[in-house]
Amino acid sequence: MPSFTPIFIPGLLCTELLFAKQRASLPNQGYIADTTRHDSIHEMALAALDLCDGPLVPIGLSMGGYVALEMARLAPQRMAAMALLSTNCRDDSAESQRNATGNRSCQT
Repeated sequence: MPSFTPIFIPGLLCTELLFAKQRASLPNQGYIADTTRHDSIHEMALAALDLCDGPLVPIGLSMGGYVALEMARLAPQRMAAMALLSTNCRDDSAESQRNATGNRSCQT
């Protein structure tokens, strides 16, 4: 049976407590990615990939799913599987992008 390391990736403003029960039920509890020390999804994904060597399974909630997808883009050969929870795999709409950058236009 192939082995892999789970990497749990919390959503924005979530902590490692989010996945505590899931990790406790696994023989290989894996790692929790730190999404608080980096300014971009790309940097978060690079840091998560550096947590271990070999095959892995990123498990991302919300923003953590974006990080998991970036991990797969950067290192597809390392992906044994992936779990994307309450996230989106499509590009943000123009409106979402404006909201995220604070460039909201006022209309009267």
